Amino acid sequence: MKAIFRVIRNITIVILGLFLAGIATSGVHAVFNGFIDPLPMEDLSLASWAEKVAIMEQFMKDNPRAIYSAVLGHGFGALVGTWFAVWSFHSFNKRGTMRGYRWSAAVVIGGLWLAADLQMDLIEIPVGPMWTGVDVAFTTIMILVGYALGGGFTRRSMAALAPREDVYRG
Repeated sequence: MKAIFRVIRNITIVILGLFLAGIATSGVHAVFNGFIDPLPMEDLSLASWAEKVAIMEQFMKDNPRAIYSAVLGHGFGALVGTWFAVWSFHSFNKRGTMRGYRWSAAVVIGGLWLAADLQMDLIEIPVGPMWTGVDVAFTTIMILVGYALGGGFTRRSMAALAPREDVYRG
């Protein structure tokens, strides 16, 4: 029964982490919407891949700051999602009694976020290989930063979590 609850907990953490990451990304995009023209989604949805490349090249020439919206939005979303996954595992595991790895949900969120990032940058809204590389590298760095901010690189041994006799407990 504990194994079922552990699986449900991890799935819930991943779903909530992806939801929060999507909200964070949308928030960054909303901030940048005041500085750039709207993305021509109707033209992109009806175009072939070669036409999408031409549309995006023209859009990038007209709006040179648009790529910063994508890079910062995807990176910040990855940071929030991974931070939430690691932080929530720590908050549910204060006594060290829960089994599982604190990195498991963070790896799933990071992997799904990078896969969606590649899908958007290479196929749906092609921004070119150079900007795709910058976006993926920045997103990967932000995943590691979110993991570190959530406490993923801290060492928690069972000896450190065990009750100590020299601490007054009232």
